[in-house]
Amino acid sequence: MVNEQVVVFGASGFLGSHVADALSAAGYRVRLFDRSPSPYLKSNQEMIIGDIMNL
Repeated sequence: MVNEQVVVFGASGFLGSHVADALSAAGYRVRLFDRSPSPYLKSNQEMIIGDIMNL
């Protein structure tokens, strides 16, 4: 199991959610970052709501 953490930007969308799921399945600790909550959030993933344009 990989003990590394990754952040997937735009994870509420179709592609981002699949990337996040693949990384979770590979053993990564996954954080999802997007402006809106993801309907695809898995129990082993963490969601961060925000906008990269806001300092």
